[in-house]
Amino acid sequence: GKSIYDAVKKQLRPSFATVKDDYRSEECYSCGESDCKLDVHHIIPILSGGTNGEWNMMTLCESCHSQVEWFTRDLVEPVLIE
Repeated sequence: GKSIYDAVKKQLRPSFATVKDDYRSEECYSCGESDCKLDVHHIIPILSGGTNGEWNMMTLCESCHSQVEWFTRDLVEPVLIE
């Protein structure tokens, strides 16, 4: 749930808040749009073992980010913390 996500997120170094602007490209990786708000997307979600490393980041416009999130939501399984 959300509390597990927050707990995992707090443990990641460097923090996403620190690195997100460093990894933000000038255009959307998917559609190439550059004249819009661009988000930094985790390729492997945090709850599936992803990190805030540069290898796991891609820049997407809001529209493509929504599509990617919707598509990948069911493809990866969360890591269970016991």
